[in-house]
Order: sequence, then C-alpha cells, then structure tokens
Amino acid sequence: MTGLTACAATSEPQPDFAEGQAPDLGGAQFELVPELSDEFDGDGLNFSKWIWLDENWSGRPPAIFDANQVTVKDGQLWLTADRIDEPFELHGRTWTHRGALVGSRLPADVGMYTEARMMVNATFMSSTFWLMAYPTETPEGIRSVELDVVECVGVDSRENPDDPWWTKEWDQHYWLSVRNQGPLPKQGLSQAQIPTDGPITGRWRTFACWWKTETEIWFYIDGERVAILHPEEGLPFNIPMRLRMVVETYDHNPPPAKGEPGSMYHPDGTKLSFEDRSTRYDYVRTWRIAE
Repeated sequence: MTGLTACAATSEPQPDFAEGQAPDLGGAQFELVPELSDEFDGDGLNFSKWIWLDENWSGRPPAIFDANQVTVKDGQLWLTADRIDEPFELHGRTWTHRGALVGSRLPADVGMYTEARMMVNATFMSSTFWLMAYPTETPEGIRSVELDVVECVGVDSRENPDDPWWTKEWDQHYWLSVRNQGPLPKQGLSQAQIPTDGPITGRWRTFACWWKTETEIWFYIDGERVAILHPEEGLPFNIPMRLRMVVETYDHNPPPAKGEPGSMYHPDGTKLSFEDRSTRYDYVRTWRIAE
C-alpha cells in the first residue's frame, strides 16, 4: 500500500493470539506496519504517525476534544475524560466535558490485522479503538465506512427499560461493529455484543481485528476470536480507513445527574483520579501479510 513500509524481522512483535487461535495464512506470515504501530515509549505523541485534533470532528456534545487531554507517559498513551467547571458555547453547541482523540495519519487496508492493549476508563465516557473513513466517492456512490474493534463505557447512565437493546449495559459488554454505509443515506450495520467476563475497568485487555477480506472481519479479545462480522451485502468493504483511539460521549449514555451538593462523589466519574479517568493504551500494532 502506498506510503506504508513493513518490518518482517523475527524480532518484531507478532499478534497476541491465544493458543490455537491464530488464523491459517497458508504458510505466510504477518509483518509489522510501523506507520500504524506505536509502543508509546517516547515523551510525547509521535506526530509523524498520529494526529490529536481532527478539523472535521470537534467531538460529540457535550464533550469536546481537547489536545490537552492527550498524554504520553510511562510507556503508554493516556486519553483522559474530564468535566468543564464553566461550560461554554462553541459551534452552536454547549460543551460540559472534555474528551480526546488520537488518529493515524495513514490508513489501514484490507488484509491488515490491528491490535491495541488498553485499559478502560471508569467514567461515563467511552473507551474505544476503531477505524473509519469519511464519506468517499466510490463507483457505488458516496459511501462511509467504520470498523469498531471495541467500544464501551465505565459507567452506564441509562435506566429506562424501554430504551433500545443496543443502548444498554455498555459497562458490562464490549461492542464490536462494521458500518458499511452507502450510497448515502443507505445504512448497513453488523454488530456484536461481547460480555466483559469480569470488571470492565482496572485491567489490561487486548482488542484486535483482522480485516480478512472485503466481506469478512474477525474480532479478537485477549487473543481469542470472539466474533466474525460480515458487512452490508453487495457493497465491498474496501475503503482504506484510519485508526482512531477516542474518549467521547454518546447520545445514548448522557452525563448522569450530579451527586449531593458538596460531595466529592460525582456519578459521571469525573471526580476520580487521573488514572481512573484515563483510557490507557500500552501499544497499538498493525500487521499485514508478507508477500
């Protein structure tokens, strides 16, 4: 793929598959794509690989993306959720919280395997690892694609039993999805809900996907394959997509009501420590099959 190099040396890290879970590549091997991989060992974000603001996306209200919420330290990338003491208006929206976005400069493509070892924050805001492409002109028309390797929250604020099933228990499940949309406004969505198998926060887990073909994506948690999703039939899932690590707010999981006046407790999690408010990424690694 144009602009991407590869490292096939045996000293390079390989995907973290559990025993017997590695896909059969017919004798081929995965080789690391350095431009889409990072150990976060430096003292700041590597801007040759990543952006921390997106001119096309300021955040989903009420949380605005803020580069000050992005930190690299202790060999990890930290994206930190926070509450704004004095909410403000911008772009016709009211912003009450701060989130963060880090995205790759170059896109991943069909055949690649991408993996992140991460720890979920303990707030109502999201912890995510995904790929996306903005609306793109294709032979089928203008299309938009997205591949959600994992989405979840530390605190689920919804209590209405009449809410749609997919909005519930985001603090007890990991959400995986493939959005193959277009020609716009046609929507195509395949998704899976995977139980957390323990607490969602306070532990490291590895989330990965293999973009196997234009019609099939494999998903892994801690090296175990947990789902196979198929995009919308009749539309090739082949638009290159950039990696995203994002802490944001969801419409279906709004900020919960404040705690008692004067209390240090706040149910949105923003009174917690810096560590608990942060989604942490130990590494992001991407491979393609060596030719």
